[in-house]
Amino acid sequence: MKKSNCALGLMALLTAAVGLSACNTPATDNNGNIFTYTDAAGNVVGYNATDLYDSYQTTGSSLSTEFDKVYEVLIRHYYDKGDATTLESLKKASRKDVETDKATATDNAKTNNTSFQEEFEKILSKHNVKNVDELFEYYLYTEEKSKFESNFYSNYIDAMKDGATAANGGLSTDDNDKLFMPKNDDTYGIGNAGWVKEQMPYVIRHILVKVAASDKEYTQGTLTEDKTSGTDTTHQATKLATVVARLAGASLASDGTLTSYSDDTRPNFGNLAYALSEDASSAEAYGETSLMTKVMSNNLVPEFKLGIYAYESLFNKREQTTAYGAKNVYRVAPGLKESATSLADVDSTQSLEDGSLVSSANVYGETYDDGSSTGIGQIPFGAAVALMKAATIETDSANLPVYEGNSAFYPRNIIFNKYFNKRNVCVITPNDIPYNLTNNDTYTGETFDGTPSTAYEALPGFQVNTTDVLPGFAHNVLTDSEGQIILVARAGTSSYQGVHFMVIQRDALSQYDTTFDSAAKKVNENNSAVDGTATLSQYYTTKIPGLSGYPTTSTGEALTTYVNYNRNTTTDYNDRSGDIVSGVKSYNGALSTYLFEKLIGGLDGVGSLTFQDSDFKATILNYCKQKRQSTKDDSFTTWSNDWKSYAEMLQAQNEARDLRDANGNGRLISEVCAIGYQNHSSSEWQKGGACYYVKG
Repeated sequence: MKKSNCALGLMALLTAAVGLSACNTPATDNNGNIFTYTDAAGNVVGYNATDLYDSYQTTGSSLSTEFDKVYEVLIRHYYDKGDATTLESLKKASRKDVETDKATATDNAKTNNTSFQEEFEKILSKHNVKNVDELFEYYLYTEEKSKFESNFYSNYIDAMKDGATAANGGLSTDDNDKLFMPKNDDTYGIGNAGWVKEQMPYVIRHILVKVAASDKEYTQGTLTEDKTSGTDTTHQATKLATVVARLAGASLASDGTLTSYSDDTRPNFGNLAYALSEDASSAEAYGETSLMTKVMSNNLVPEFKLGIYAYESLFNKREQTTAYGAKNVYRVAPGLKESATSLADVDSTQSLEDGSLVSSANVYGETYDDGSSTGIGQIPFGAAVALMKAATIETDSANLPVYEGNSAFYPRNIIFNKYFNKRNVCVITPNDIPYNLTNNDTYTGETFDGTPSTAYEALPGFQVNTTDVLPGFAHNVLTDSEGQIILVARAGTSSYQGVHFMVIQRDALSQYDTTFDSAAKKVNENNSAVDGTATLSQYYTTKIPGLSGYPTTSTGEALTTYVNYNRNTTTDYNDRSGDIVSGVKSYNGALSTYLFEKLIGGLDGVGSLTFQDSDFKATILNYCKQKRQSTKDDSFTTWSNDWKSYAEMLQAQNEARDLRDANGNGRLISEVCAIGYQNHSSSEWQKGGACYYVKG
């Protein structure tokens, strides 16, 4: 047995040395034993250092090896003393694995013109074993470990998901002794709050409108014609304007004339996504993206994913008034203290740049010229109207190209860059902009937020009271037909550039979800369980409809959860349940230490360990502590670095978006240039004027 390199063959050694498999009576002589194992039947087996290895250390990779060896002892003994039929089934699978390797070696020998022995030696070396017997033991332990952990997850997946068993309060518990993976364990190290709290899962819908503007062009991006099929051409400006108008419950004519729908005829967000989104895969799912957590959905760009988290942690006030939301908001953005009394309450040991990431509103949005600074970007509805009106304008009144064909000065691009070309998370306000109100082409300074419009305020999309969510806004912002605030962010990758319109279908700070009061035009945060509405724990159930354990109403009807939301087949249900199970199994690199803690504590009739050698005990427990702490630290570093990169990008954007002044300084072209493009004799179009040239 190659025991110095292969911990996985340890059980064969132990069986030969102390007769573990045949041991039916308690061992009484513990002299020299570093630990004793007591199985569920009360049989005791002792192990000394010679039985396990020649020496052991307390740091580095060797520490993991010692942990792995003891972990293997527990699992091997579990099956050696367990159901003989199960063990034989695992052995059969292991023999098949060995035969598969032999067949592979035979095929490789033919392909590479080598011998079977050469190719088989490569396979043995890959698994750190030296012969067929050891290879069999390798696969047997692999099979045993896989089945053991699979069974463990089957029994305790919900406890690991919620951090506590349902009987002990699940997500609601704050009692350390009721948690499945306690927060503060002096023996094994830091605890774990469970997948739901640690990973903050969100279900998001979005509509993507693609644009031609390049990735890092913050001030002079362009919108072009998008030739969709045959002779049909649709301007990207028209697409953007159409999506905003339809979301608001209106339609726009090419001249900007507005027609409003009634609430009864207003399409919902999902149907609009299906009809209008240019993200084909999510459009088919009515705008729904893949499950978003802190480590999942890496396909979501930072402006999308971290934009949602920024909104939730820094701006969404409604959910943070609940006990659950207030206690867990710190998990969304790095730097916030646990149980922070305010969002400016920064943990200096885990903040970025001494908390500037979470405390500086300017990182996330513009400071508006009217003196307000809500910290979240604003897009006036009037900007969409202006895009529609200006979509095809590329010449002046004399039919000459605007600014000699410099597309940055086309009115649609000036409007796009000023109001839509922003990577910070934004909301849409019922405001109008100068382009729609005046032909005055005199530069006198301008704002980014526009002015309230009674016509736009009357649209269906602005009827829901949002002031409890965003108290910095005196007027309602745009919501979908279910009352959820619509968020906007400019984003892209190497394969696309576009503008995302997003709504949160279910968020991780809402333990009991929200209720839309259609009569009062208000979304209310539920402060307790509501029959017919899934709690956060129920929403991320690991069960599927129709089977035992799936959450139901008081009358037995299946609740809407992540598993069946927007889905209706058993295959879909299994896939969605599998998303959650896979997430729970993989979200924390130290989960094996929590399983180990349960195993040696006698969980599920496995048995328990008693350490006789204090140094060895310290080694194993020290590994658990180090593994848990390093996993937490690594996770935080990755998470905070993502935020730091996001914040740096937004800072670069803000610095680039200096508005051109009367002396022509600044790269962001003034809106007055879009208003007065036909009158190039005005002072603003003369040398030194705001519209004269593009700096840079």
